[in-house]
Amino acid sequence: MDTQPIKILTESKLFEVTVLLVIMLTAIIVGAQTFPAAQPYMPLLNWLDNIVTVILLVEMGMRLISSPSKSAYIKDPWNILDLLILAICLAPIPDGEMSMVMRLLRVFRVARIIILVPELKVLLNSLMRSIPQIGYVLCLLFLFFYIYAVIGTTAFAKVNPELWGDISLSLLTLFRIMTLEGWTDVMYQTMEVYPLSWTYYLSFIFFTAFAFLNMIIGVLVNNLEQESNKESGMTKEDYDRIESKINQLLEQPASSQPINTTSDVSLESPLSQIEVSYNSLKERGDQGDLNYDEILLMSALKYAIENYKCQWKSPEGRALEKLMQQYPPEPQLKPSQQELSATQISQGSNSLATDSIV
Repeated sequence: MDTQPIKILTESKLFEVTVLLVIMLTAIIVGAQTFPAAQPYMPLLNWLDNIVTVILLVEMGMRLISSPSKSAYIKDPWNILDLLILAICLAPIPDGEMSMVMRLLRVFRVARIIILVPELKVLLNSLMRSIPQIGYVLCLLFLFFYIYAVIGTTAFAKVNPELWGDISLSLLTLFRIMTLEGWTDVMYQTMEVYPLSWTYYLSFIFFTAFAFLNMIIGVLVNNLEQESNKESGMTKEDYDRIESKINQLLEQPASSQPINTTSDVSLESPLSQIEVSYNSLKERGDQGDLNYDEILLMSALKYAIENYKCQWKSPEGRALEKLMQQYPPEPQLKPSQQELSATQISQGSNSLATDSIV
């Protein structure tokens, strides 16, 4: 079965916009069902809801059919989430208390916008990657909370037992101070007994409301930058442009001049782009798989080098030639040859890093 027309359709902007509009219609339907005035129109809303579910199911099936690797598509966490959301939508809504639960679960269908919009996916991925590091920051924050709570309970319990009577009350009071909610009233009350107690409050606010907050923001920004770099590898347009240049080279007669890495036909330094893709794949570790377009590109570059005996004298050229020799792809790739192991990807990345500084 020729899946190329389906692939072209699913990758088109019109298709993406249509799916986004359908999901927005879902959000409107879910919101409309919460209004008491919409009860007379509930059959119509349910009918529209079913139509939207069928459209989204067909859309997912088309993406699965057009995918070069069916197993990779099914194993993708985002696609698993997409499938779970559709499964919830396809489940019948029973009567009674479970009907409210099922309707609440169907609200998550709106979350498919995150799957379809790459920018939102990058933001969510960076947030998920930040959770372990944020956890360490929160542990350190709790340590500061506990130390200050012990000090506050010991020093201020007799001043105001309602706020500092025990550790739990002190922790709650410190949380109030961290949010800057009426913290000056608490401070002035203790300053009547301990005039220097302002140092306690200001130091606590400095560490919690400013230092730790900036640490969390720094973690989020750092992971967002890493996630953006990982997603900024070669796009489909990059592959099409580079492969078009390679095809032009292969159509030239054998007597043509060798490829010059500094000329206009040097594929615009493809090594730098390939290196970005390899570094991105290396970060994915054991989950890293080269897609079919990347292997085709490597194959075309190798045969361009062999056919024209290019003299790649620059460090980039030598690294590229060594990479092609290390992974000699076949001229015609079979579906079973569409993936390379993470070990090979790691070795290729190390080869690029070593040869680029030769």
